Amino acid sequence: MFRWLQAEAALDDAEMLRTFNCGVGMVIVVARTEADAVEAALREAGESPGISAASTCARTKTASASSEASRDDQRKRVGVLISGRGSNLQALISACKKRDYPAEIVLVISNVPQAQGLLRAEAALIPTLTIDHKDFPTREAFDAALDAALNDNQVELLCNAGFLRLHARLRRALARPPPQRSSLAAACLQRAAFARARHRGRMQDQRLHHTFRACRDG
Repeated sequence: MFRWLQAEAALDDAEMLRTFNCGVGMVIVVARTEADAVEAALREAGESPGISAASTCARTKTASASSEASRDDQRKRVGVLISGRGSNLQALISACKKRDYPAEIVLVISNVPQAQGLLRAEAALIPTLTIDHKDFPTREAFDAALDAALNDNQVELLCNAGFLRLHARLRRALARPPPQRSSLAAACLQRAAFARARHRGRMQDQRLHHTFRACRDG
């Protein structure tokens, strides 16, 4: 190309060097499978192409892809259960976009077909599923369908993000005995609980108690 410009404009070598950067005349990026054909065409045209950067680029890309795959393998597979707008789901989606976040959302399930949260998940290219509890004759049948979907997608962690059903997995978690704590830790927790109770008032504690009972009973 530079030779053509020099001939057309009748420029000497000094003028060419002052006007143009003649160090690298052209950079061509082609698929690895096309590199040989492009090199041959350039040589036929009298050029002397260098292709050392292509192999370096390929090695760097392979190493980067390997690192990405390794990081993806270490991330926990998360399933999210929703029933409404999906504001909590959106916070999780935003967090999972960070490269160093230790989890990824692999499935979003709603028991409400028109839940807006499903649209949020679809916009983020996350698989969605609707399991309407009204389609099942018993709670056990609904729980079985929910468990099957989570197992099929190899969900490791389950997040209840505004899910308005008390399903089997949550009931099992609530039924587990609390972890054993040292006497010092237990005393600190008890003292903190009393301080919160004094601050909020007994009426609020009673409302929380009745709300939890209603949720626990389904």
